[in-house]
Amino acid sequence: MFNLVIDVGNTRTKLAFFLKGKLFGQVRVVNNASPRGLQQFIGKKDISGVCVSVVGKRPAKALSWLKANYPLTELTHKTQIPIKNRYKTPKTLGKDRLAVAIAAWGLFPGKPSLIFDAGTCITYDFVNSKGEYLGGGISPGLQTRLKAMDTFTANLPLARFYSQASWLGKTTDQSLRAGAQWGLVHEVDGFIRQYRKAYPGLKVLGTGGDAQYLAKHLKTKIFVLPNLVLQGLNQILIQI
Repeated sequence: MFNLVIDVGNTRTKLAFFLKGKLFGQVRVVNNASPRGLQQFIGKKDISGVCVSVVGKRPAKALSWLKANYPLTELTHKTQIPIKNRYKTPKTLGKDRLAVAIAAWGLFPGKPSLIFDAGTCITYDFVNSKGEYLGGGISPGLQTRLKAMDTFTANLPLARFYSQASWLGKTTDQSLRAGAQWGLVHEVDGFIRQYRKAYPGLKVLGTGGDAQYLAKHLKTKIFVLPNLVLQGLNQILIQI
């Protein structure tokens, strides 16, 4: 039987099946989850359980349909999870942040892990060697930085991401990219360096849409795993 996991993000929703602990087939990305869309995606598969993380707009109809048809677990601060949540404000903790921490612990049990998720915002999440989630950091993501400079200034244009952007900007457009893109690279490098100094043997994992770009420019070799949130949700179902 299959586990169905659903990650409702700020801009899109990801759906995936897991079988015997491994991703089965392709991850489907949709703008909105609906009962009809879920029925089509599931088809005739036997589903043993569903785990959902909601960060963006809550898909109430889809969740009601899932609850009526399958054993449904929606990740909240009260959900039983395989790590200890030591965050001081657990109700405000993004469910995607908790999910990637769970995934990291499943991949590297007994090891301290730093996970960065490079999307609309870039989040940093840390799990220590005891399996305790301690927190991390949040800052604007790459596209958010570029858009903010256009939105909150009178004369700066909207610069587009360019994978080969130089760290030395010779025009205003190039300078915006240099600051946003290389500034983010140095930020991530700085966090990794600081955590590694405090926690020897640290594992570093990257996920999110801009993780591959960042990984190419970081001074440290890292693990880039695009489906960490989904893996974390599956880990929750495995323990139930």
